Amino acid sequence: MDRIALRWLFPLVLILVLVAAGWQAWAMGDKPPKDDQAEPTPTPTPTPDPYIVIRTPAPDFVTAKKELEIVWQVVDLKTAAVDQLKVTFDGHEIESTGAGGVSEAPISSVVSYDKQGKHKFAVWARFSTGKKFKVERQFTYQDPTPGGMVLIPSSAEMRRFYMDVTEVTNRAYRKCVDAGKCKPSAFVKDGHYNGANMPVVGVSYDDAQNYCRWKGYRLPDADQWTYAARGSRSVDRYGDPNEIAWHSENSGGKPHAVKGKAPNAYGLYDMLGNVWEWCEAGSKDAVRPDQKIIRGGSWGSIEERIDASRPMTVDGQWRVNFIGFRCSKDWVDLP
Repeated sequence: MDRIALRWLFPLVLILVLVAAGWQAWAMGDKPPKDDQAEPTPTPTPTPDPYIVIRTPAPDFVTAKKELEIVWQVVDLKTAAVDQLKVTFDGHEIESTGAGGVSEAPISSVVSYDKQGKHKFAVWARFSTGKKFKVERQFTYQDPTPGGMVLIPSSAEMRRFYMDVTEVTNRAYRKCVDAGKCKPSAFVKDGHYNGANMPVVGVSYDDAQNYCRWKGYRLPDADQWTYAARGSRSVDRYGDPNEIAWHSENSGGKPHAVKGKAPNAYGLYDMLGNVWEWCEAGSKDAVRPDQKIIRGGSWGSIEERIDASRPMTVDGQWRVNFIGFRCSKDWVDLP
């Protein structure tokens, strides 16, 4: 019996092993092990369409220059080419390019203008896919120099500022009188002094300051006045007195119309002679409250006494026939 049992035991075990293996295969089917499953196919990222970007200037840029470089660029020319491209400035076409004429390199366009205010630069393109694209950039041109003034350059000691090219004339001053903001000149009816292009006289320090404030300006201080009068030179006379100034030896005993003599290096007329000019006190001026500074000499000054730095203080209420003024304006940095 033992021999018969052993003879059947081995085939029985083999059958059980095979049955177990078959059951496992059936339970798992044909699925591969989980760790061997294939990764899902990723969705391709679409290539971006081409577009145009303006690199400079920044939006709402303000400039005091009459010429501006604008840098722009066509980006992502991988899926399409440029069929047509137009560049316009203030609505006028300044550049046009046909198919294949544009790469992805930055492009510089230089525009110029005289009109103050806003200007518009635009780039338009049609691509080979049929897509159209337009980008615009607006900027502002602001001439910082007020009418009738010049910009006096800065130095190590002086910040730049603006100064009237001429002494304020009777014609200009009358506009302030007519507006009700200024008192009439004490010589408004005197034919020796009321010529339209002659410097206004017969005005006090306060009258002069009121006029400048009405214009949005102020009187220059004595330091500024002297600096401007020298005209980039370190000497107190910027030329031959008879060529640059009306004084007692050549004036005929009266003031003359502005711009009758040669200007200095900054383009300022009559800084010496013709009429004295009211100034605010400078950094080194110590004056009584009722005293005010005048500079430059007048038609009645002897030649030797007209220079850019000669100090003179007088009663600020004087309304005489040999004192006038001109205005200045502080420099304001543009953004």
